[in-house]
Amino acid sequence: MRTTILIPAVAILVVAVLFVFIGNGADPVSVGQTSTRSSSCRTLADVSKIAGWRGAAVNSPDTFRFVILSDRTGKHIPGLWAQAVKETNRLKPDFVMFIGDLIEGYTNDEKKVRRQWSHIDAITQRLDAPFFYCPGNHDVMPDACRKIYTRLHGVNGKAWYSFDYRGCHFLIADSSAMIGKDKRLAEEQWAWLKKDLAGANKVSDHVFVFIHHPMFSGKSKPHWKQLRTMLDAKKTTVFSGHWHTLSYDIQDGIPYYVLSATAGGSGGAPAKPNRKAGEFQSYAHVVVDGGKATISFIPLGEVLPHDYIDRSVKTSASP
Repeated sequence: MRTTILIPAVAILVVAVLFVFIGNGADPVSVGQTSTRSSSCRTLADVSKIAGWRGAAVNSPDTFRFVILSDRTGKHIPGLWAQAVKETNRLKPDFVMFIGDLIEGYTNDEKKVRRQWSHIDAITQRLDAPFFYCPGNHDVMPDACRKIYTRLHGVNGKAWYSFDYRGCHFLIADSSAMIGKDKRLAEEQWAWLKKDLAGANKVSDHVFVFIHHPMFSGKSKPHWKQLRTMLDAKKTTVFSGHWHTLSYDIQDGIPYYVLSATAGGSGGAPAKPNRKAGEFQSYAHVVVDGGKATISFIPLGEVLPHDYIDRSVKTSASP
C-alpha cells in the first residue's frame, strides 16, 4: 500500500519542481547537468536564458564576419603583409576582401611583374579564409600589369566582378578603368555595373562596394556622381583605399570608408604613425547581422597570439 502511494507522490513532486523551474525562465537541461539532446541543437537564444544578462541585441544564427585588407604597396614595408595574414587567421573570418595595390607595378617588364605577383601571392595564400582580389592602380598600370593581373586574378576575363553571400551583395569595381584612357574598357564596366547593381538593389539585404580610388574626390568625382545614381543609400556601404589614410563620412547619403594602408607606408611617414590623423597601418573587421554591418578598425600588430606571454618561457628565463 505504501508503495502505491509513494510513486504518485514522487511523480507529483518532480512535476512541481519542473513547473517552478521552467516558470522562472530557466532551462532545466542547461543548469549543472548534461542535456540528452545534442549541443548542436541549442541556439544562442536558448543558452542566453541562464546568462546573468541575456544581451540587448544577440547575434542571429546568420551572422557572419569578414576582414578587409588595404594597400600594401606605394612604399611597402617588408614583413607587414605577412603579419596581416597571421592576424587575419587569428580572427577566423568567413572570407577576406581587398581594396587594391598589392604589387608595386608601374612597369611593362612582364618578368618583373610576374616575380612581384609570385612573391606576394605566396604570402597571401597562407590565409585560411578565401581572399577576394580588387585591382588598384599599382596592380593594373600600365597595360602589361593589367594584362597579367587579369590573367592571374581576374574573373571571367575582367578585373571587376561580384558575388552574393547570406543575402548580401559584394561588388568589386575597377576604378583605374573608370578614370583611365581606355574608353571601351570604361564603358564595358559601366554597362556591367548598371545591370549588376539594378539586380542587387532589388534582392540584397545589403550591398558592399569595394573600389580602390576614393571616388568622391579629384578627377574621380564625375565618376562618383555616375556610380551614386546606381546605389541604394538605404543599404549600401562603400570602401576605398589609395590615400593610405583612414577616414569616414556619409558621402551623398552613403557610408563611405577610406582605409589606411595595411602594409604600405602611411601618410608618407611609415616610421611615424599618427593615429589622430588616420596615418597608421590597419585593417577592417566587419560583422554582418540581418543585413546590418558593424565595422571596426584594428591597428596592425594588435591582434596578439594566444601564447603572447608564455609562462613557461618566462619562468625558465627568470633568475
